[in-house]
Amino acid sequence: MEKRFEKIDESILNKIKDNQNKAAEISFEVGQLHFRLREVEKEVNIVKNEISLKEQNFDALNIEITNILQELNVKYPDGELDFKEGGVYF
Repeated sequence: MEKRFEKIDESILNKIKDNQNKAAEISFEVGQLHFRLREVEKEVNIVKNEISLKEQNFDALNIEITNILQELNVKYPDGELDFKEGGVYF
């Protein structure tokens, strides 16, 4: 059986073309946003790594401070440091 052909109102065809063009534009914009998001996620990962390194350094310094204070506490029980005078009251 042979297919029939019928003309469609040009305004309908134009509306379909307009919507297809808008959909293509949106698809392109979504793609651009994905690329931007990927770059932002890379930057976030870099910052997270820097934070992690800083936190590790902070923890190491706190351990070192704690160890020094424990050593001083053995030598000077219940001592109080005086940074201004550069000594310890015990």
